[in-house]
Amino acid sequence: DLAFNKEECEKIISFADHRYPNPAKVGGGGPGNTKREIRSADIYDITPEPETAWIHQKVCNAVYFANKNHFDYDVNTISHALQLIHYRADEKIPGHYDWHIDAGPGDSITRKISFTVQLSDPNNYTGCDLLVNDHGKEVKAIRDQGSLSMFPSYMPHCVTPIESGERWALVIWVHGPKPFR
Repeated sequence: DLAFNKEECEKIISFADHRYPNPAKVGGGGPGNTKREIRSADIYDITPEPETAWIHQKVCNAVYFANKNHFDYDVNTISHALQLIHYRADEKIPGHYDWHIDAGPGDSITRKISFTVQLSDPNNYTGCDLLVNDHGKEVKAIRDQGSLSMFPSYMPHCVTPIESGERWALVIWVHGPKPFR
């Protein structure tokens, strides 16, 4: 019940039809932080509104369950829009995101849990794997459509270059009242 079904995934992707994308940014996302050689993707913000409330509720339920049963972190908010991310192979620099961590200075200092929903059918693209470095071991996220991946925001991870097709993912960061110590 915590994963998203095929119809829900397609409905989330369809929100891009009514929104304008922003190029993915790095390092806090300020002006001038679009660096396609590091992160190549388009982002659509999904803000809390009546038509998206079901997405936010499902995300909150999954985070609550995972935190209660696995992380046990002091968390309290998702402080921004959910990000619908679109990776494409037909770009000058194919979709990818180099190795990085999600917790850092500025607004990301209180990130505790990084959360991704695999929205695309894995048969519609090649490459574009989410890899997480779990203390020296690379773990590849499940590619099943609707699957959820969560990991501590301090863990290094990347999205390998897409080789063909396109991949859609929903990304969220769950914050706590204080940074990790």
